[in-house]
Amino acid sequence: MADSRPGLFETIYTTRALRRFKPDPIPEDVLFQVLDAAIRAPSGQNAQDWRFIVVTDPAVKAKLQEWSLQS
Repeated sequence: MADSRPGLFETIYTTRALRRFKPDPIPEDVLFQVLDAAIRAPSGQNAQDWRFIVVTDPAVKAKLQEWSLQS
């Protein structure tokens, strides 16, 4: 029986990067789970030198967006 799933390279070559995000807030339990998974991810030389900043305040996010658009 043939495998109908796409192969690795087909998946890589056809995956698009999306830059549109919903404005809905992320529930705290989901955010915790995502960060928990992130700190368990492998790191170069097992350095585990992650730094995460979680911004939930809309005014701060707007200011960060403004700064990012400045040349």
